[in-house]
Amino acid sequence: MIDIHCHILFEADDGAFDFGETMEMCAIAEEDGVTAIIATPHYMGGENANIDMEHKLSLINAELHSRLANLVVLPGNEIYLALDTYQRLEQGQCCSLNHSRYVLVEFSMMEIPKFVPDALYNLRTKGFVPIIAHPERNGQIMEKPQIIYDFVMEGCLVQINSTSLTGLSGKEAKRTAELLLKHKMVHFIASDAHSSKHRIPVLSQALSCADRIGGQGVGEKLLHVNPKAVIDDVEIKIEEPMKLKSARSFLQMFRK
Repeated sequence: MIDIHCHILFEADDGAFDFGETMEMCAIAEEDGVTAIIATPHYMGGENANIDMEHKLSLINAELHSRLANLVVLPGNEIYLALDTYQRLEQGQCCSLNHSRYVLVEFSMMEIPKFVPDALYNLRTKGFVPIIAHPERNGQIMEKPQIIYDFVMEGCLVQINSTSLTGLSGKEAKRTAELLLKHKMVHFIASDAHSSKHRIPVLSQALSCADRIGGQGVGEKLLHVNPKAVIDDVEIKIEEPMKLKSARSFLQMFRK
């Protein structure tokens, strides 16, 4: 399994507190069967946010190598979406997933700001592929999950959290994650882990949940095949999403 969303980089944000906790998280992930993790510290517009990332990753991977671990940690960011995100990526202020075309983005947990469609469009026109992080936790999407259909049809991909599928993120997040999965609107499952004690980097339980909800082999696709394509920076072939019943398109609300 490959984890494309994990706050494992020490002293970076609200993730791993120090190098020791980073290595504890690595041990948990490896024991669970994870072979690669993309470190995704939050990026919210600070120009120097990633100044030590490569150095920290070299320390982590050197320690993993010395332990003969079957795990590698790669660079990335969880980027708080803005209209100029594409420019910040081009200027090297923030990082796509393993320097690929794939960009992990998030926005408000309560609603979807009106600039979001334009910001996603800007990324796509510059050759980036936006991956929307944990939309099942967004209040507006919980209320109207069909919103995600419009984003997928516009060329975006979707990542849900493993804890949403297993129920650890609450009933509404679980219900929304399952609905999106059943309607072929999920392309990745990731841990979004923040520590070695509470939000830990475990994916195996979500793999079995994905197979149960989406069908045999879905877990492998969302936890290995598609994430591997991100690391290798190759095109991901997605299935046609199934439209949910809706009075009108979410994106049409912004195009009046």
